[in-house]
Amino acid sequence: MLKIIKTFIIATFCLLLLLQIPSVNTRVIQGILNVATPSDLKIRIKGVKGIFPFNLSVDKVKLKDSSEVWLEIQNLSFDWRGVDILYGNIHFADVHAGKIIYFRNPNMKSTDDPLTLPRINVDALTVDVVEIPIIYQGGFSLKGVMKSSEKEHHYVKLDLGFNTDYAETETIIYEQKGIDYTLKSTVDRPLSSFLSLSPALLSKTEGNLKVRLDLSGQTTFKGVYGSASANLSNFSSPDARVNNILAGNSDFNFVGQVKSAASKAAQLTLKLKDRVIHLNLDGTEQECAIAGSLKSPSYAGQITGNVKDNLVSLHLLGTGGHLKVTYNQRDQTIPAFQADFKQIAHLSEFFFHPFWGEVSVSGGWDEQLKKVTLSAKNISTNGRDPLLSSVDADLYAEKDRYKAEIKAETTDVKMKIAGFSDLELQDFVVDELYMRPTYDKSRLIELKKPIVIKAIDNTYRVQDTEIQLMEGGLRSKDLMLSLQPKGELFFTDFDARILNSFIEGTQWRGTLDGRMILGKDALYDAQFKLKDFGLESGERKKEKLINLGFTVRHNHSDIHAQLTYSDNLDSKLVGDFVAKTDKFLPEENTSVLTSLTGIINLSALNTLIWWGDRLKGKLTVALKGNGTLTSPNIQGGVSLKDGLYENGTIGMLLREIKAELGISGQSLVVRSFEGKDYDKGSFGVTGRVTFPELSAPVLNLDLALQKVIVANTHEAIVVTSGKLSARTKKPHHHQIQGNVHVNSALINLNQVSSEPKTIRTFRTEEELHRKQAKKATELLTQLDIKIDIPKKLYVQGFGLRSEWKGNMTVVGPLNMPNIAGGVNSLSGRLDISSKKLVLAPSSVTFETKHGQIMPVLDVTAKKVVREYEAFISVKGHVDEPKIDFTSIPAQSTENVIALILFDKPINEVTAAQSLQLATTLAAVKAGKFSGGALDSLNHLLGVDDISLNKQEAIDGSDESNSHYSVAVGKQLTEKIFVGLEQGLQQDVGSKVKAKVDVTKNTKIEAEAGTQNTALGYGLEFRY
Repeated sequence: MLKIIKTFIIATFCLLLLLQIPSVNTRVIQGILNVATPSDLKIRIKGVKGIFPFNLSVDKVKLKDSSEVWLEIQNLSFDWRGVDILYGNIHFADVHAGKIIYFRNPNMKSTDDPLTLPRINVDALTVDVVEIPIIYQGGFSLKGVMKSSEKEHHYVKLDLGFNTDYAETETIIYEQKGIDYTLKSTVDRPLSSFLSLSPALLSKTEGNLKVRLDLSGQTTFKGVYGSASANLSNFSSPDARVNNILAGNSDFNFVGQVKSAASKAAQLTLKLKDRVIHLNLDGTEQECAIAGSLKSPSYAGQITGNVKDNLVSLHLLGTGGHLKVTYNQRDQTIPAFQADFKQIAHLSEFFFHPFWGEVSVSGGWDEQLKKVTLSAKNISTNGRDPLLSSVDADLYAEKDRYKAEIKAETTDVKMKIAGFSDLELQDFVVDELYMRPTYDKSRLIELKKPIVIKAIDNTYRVQDTEIQLMEGGLRSKDLMLSLQPKGELFFTDFDARILNSFIEGTQWRGTLDGRMILGKDALYDAQFKLKDFGLESGERKKEKLINLGFTVRHNHSDIHAQLTYSDNLDSKLVGDFVAKTDKFLPEENTSVLTSLTGIINLSALNTLIWWGDRLKGKLTVALKGNGTLTSPNIQGGVSLKDGLYENGTIGMLLREIKAELGISGQSLVVRSFEGKDYDKGSFGVTGRVTFPELSAPVLNLDLALQKVIVANTHEAIVVTSGKLSARTKKPHHHQIQGNVHVNSALINLNQVSSEPKTIRTFRTEEELHRKQAKKATELLTQLDIKIDIPKKLYVQGFGLRSEWKGNMTVVGPLNMPNIAGGVNSLSGRLDISSKKLVLAPSSVTFETKHGQIMPVLDVTAKKVVREYEAFISVKGHVDEPKIDFTSIPAQSTENVIALILFDKPINEVTAAQSLQLATTLAAVKAGKFSGGALDSLNHLLGVDDISLNKQEAIDGSDESNSHYSVAVGKQLTEKIFVGLEQGLQQDVGSKVKAKVDVTKNTKIEAEAGTQNTALGYGLEFRY
């Protein structure tokens, strides 16, 4: 017996010695772990050190499922009390990991067996950094303990630390008894304390997060019951997309139970900004009913459905259409779905990505049916201009292949893409691709050889292909796509005319040639040349077309790129960029050297501008930089001489512009930026713009104006002076404020009111209310400007000639300002149908409703007739004015109109005058005025389509013997007028008249009637 014990001790000692060999140690531990791990998961370890089975450290542990690694543990060390395993207990005094990375959820086969844990005790667990890249950038620390005081009873407590300068931590408590578990946690802290999760986002995000979990279930993980809630309050983010969804307060609440082993009764509520999704679940193990709703300011929909035999059926009903989906929980397929929305706008807006149009989708994706069919019409992102007039798409699986075909058509272009791939997406073929104008058969883009892609060991081999682009093309040769791609790409005579179908109303010219070599002597080596590029126009000289050259080479240790710019004027600009990196693309912290030097003649850039702006001047650039890609530390300056800027839309012309700008690190210093308008005005800008990061500039600018003509159009001529400043209060929140003095202004109402107005109609009152209640997204830039108009605001048109003064303030978001104040009349007159009225004290104020600025009129004109003062007043919003006729002493409307039209009361007007009076009264009672308010008033009293003519009696007798006629006329063109005149008395016949302007000062008049005919040629001078 003693010999056996001695032999056992020697064997054990030899085994322990053998286990200290690193390679043996690694294989043994790896084997033990894999035996204890489910068959569909594998563990790989690397770099085992220490004395087995006591203190051990592992450089890296990787957990892999059937496809790839889903969890990685780095720098793991633990103190294992191996003797405790003899008592059925795995005991670790200390477990420490430098980093844990959770890449994704593992792919594991579902099972009805509950998860059971061995008896494990960990006295102290510490992880320096936990990263979950699929959720955020960054990480958090973790500390905790695990206790298994008895068999099948486990208690785990984890403390999460998100920021070292925030004292409090979040605690998660997990307790399991048998297969039943509970999970509890509470979080309540400002978002800024989670900085380590995502430094790029949360460093500029405001708000507070409150989370509460109190959940229970079984380790089959097929259901859960209890409650959970999350509240995000006062949220604000510099990211406009995130801000649009979460700004303000958002809530998520779950209460009840969702379990397959018992009855189901739960409520889910998700509130994002002004959107709310609410669901009720009620049923048994065999069947569960789903009912709920979706609500937003512009959308209200209902959700219904049920769960039975692992099939989930959902129906969405609401404004614009319906959606039906059937989902198989067992194999995670969609046996059937169907959507038909005649108006997709409201539903898409609910999900924060609004677009307009008609969409129909149907199909299914399971073992029996693998097909999706989509049809769409008039797809638009603004509700007005269709991006795509029609889209038809089919995707289906046939045997071992996927096949797809997509057709789209715009106003100008037809597109088609068709191809197939295998079911594992290893082989991919596009056998048809083209894009051509709808108005002819010329090709913009066309596939000359099929695109064939085959996957081999994470490398995609592209068969040599060719795509024709107008008269040029793109070819590939021996192309292999991977982390280290290889092959060649060639651009030949790539024609700029392809842009004509995408930028309306333009005719481009120019060609692009180049090639790119991948993975030969360098990681990549490319050269491109853009020649004679610009707009084709007889108004511009061809020598202003520009040329660009670009080369880039990565020689495995650095990237060197050079850009050259030139034209046939005197422009010459050279830029260099060097990045020290062995990566395919530089990372944020890559060291870089940059330079940009030369001269640009801004006149040449006009060949790239198809809108109304025009530029002139010489821009001298001298910049150098060193630092990192995100902080290049640029030094140098930019100067401008003999600059000119013209804006044809508002009639602004700035000349003699000169500027001196200095750049130092993250700051742009505006030493001077000054110039003149085309008359006697001048302006100047000074200040600084800093860039703590490129997407968030900090403004500190001042602008001074001295009698600058800011508008010079047919509608208005405005001259202003004043001072404005632009400041940044916090990232992305800018404020423009100051005082503006209007030196003089002329407003021409005839031009302002001549544009036709588009009137939006609403089918129901509810739709109108939803439209009015909708709040547009406000820009973060705010205005606070005071405008002073002491006098010389001249308003004319439709018979009005007047002078005004006033004060206004413009406050609020840049795109939705509130205008307060108004203008008051100083003097003026109103000429209507040859009747002269004096402008009484009047005013125009402003209201802002639903983001629309609406002028409110209170304009009164007066005429004194005998002992009467007759008034015409125009009051109300400019698009829906109310016109009243009053007098002192008070008279009826008919009498006031008679006083204004005929200078006498109604009881003194003649029979013929009564006809014009009756026509005017009919228009007043109808209240259907068109055009501007004063335009309506002029048409109302002038009665443009009816004129009364009077022919005095030859013997000079009283008016009762005079003859009256009604004339209706039409100006067919600028030079031709025709008219018809009909007598009111029986003895007065009818006439047809025509007037033709032959030259500027001569005209022909012809007249034919029942009583006589005449033809005349006259000489006319207009003063």
